Amino acid sequence: MDQFYSIENAQKYGWASITGDLNPERLYYLSNLLEGKKILDAGCSGGGYTDFVASRGYSVTGVDKFAEFLSIARNRNSSSNYVQGDITDLPFESKSFDCTYCFDVLEHVDDEAAIQELARVTTKRLITVVPLKDETFGALYGLTFIQYTDPTHLRYYTEDSFRKLISIIKPSRIDTYFHGFIPFKQLIENMLLESQDESTPIDYEPSIYLRALKSTAKDLRNRKLPNMQASYNKALKTLFLKVLHKISIKQVPTELISVIDLAP
Repeated sequence: MDQFYSIENAQKYGWASITGDLNPERLYYLSNLLEGKKILDAGCSGGGYTDFVASRGYSVTGVDKFAEFLSIARNRNSSSNYVQGDITDLPFESKSFDCTYCFDVLEHVDDEAAIQELARVTTKRLITVVPLKDETFGALYGLTFIQYTDPTHLRYYTEDSFRKLISIIKPSRIDTYFHGFIPFKQLIENMLLESQDESTPIDYEPSIYLRALKSTAKDLRNRKLPNMQASYNKALKTLFLKVLHKISIKQVPTELISVIDLAP
């Protein structure tokens, strides 16, 4: 399994701590919900989030199992402390950190051992991100998204299964939030604009055709119609996109963010 933990795979599956393309939702939690000053980035990988937290004045230690990733982290931010180690057996004394965050790691390891280790070395708060189990697209439509094809994932979670895992450490409080929503409108828009040329007819609902005819007629009156079919299809696309952005589409999350307060 360790052979899958490579820079190539990290880039393929968009591991943000390597690519530097940090998730805004996670940055919100790191900006607002860290407790204390001594912070542990558990499973820091390439140190993208470590660097962000350090830039906000915290004392941050990053730990990761893989030397190749730590080399990237040290080159990115030499001021932070980086340690090679396994989060199921952390090389730190108990209660060494005020707050620990652990993004996209528990699904890769023995999560029961890991969550107990995270709680052991932390006094106040854990912030975790895990991937949600896909209970919609795979089962109903035979579709999948790239995060569900990562060969390093040992499991996916439901809210109930994650709360059951966290109950092992007997937290004083746990708040869970769904994030990583699939951007359906953007996907549809990109597919429409990239897959259709101006001469290809597209099947829309009747009201869009009528509105496109009006738009095309207006272009004709204004002598802006060197190619009537292309202009008509362009009007169809424009009107479809306007309608699309008014439609309410069900939100489907792909990850669960949890803020876990530890018992004093």
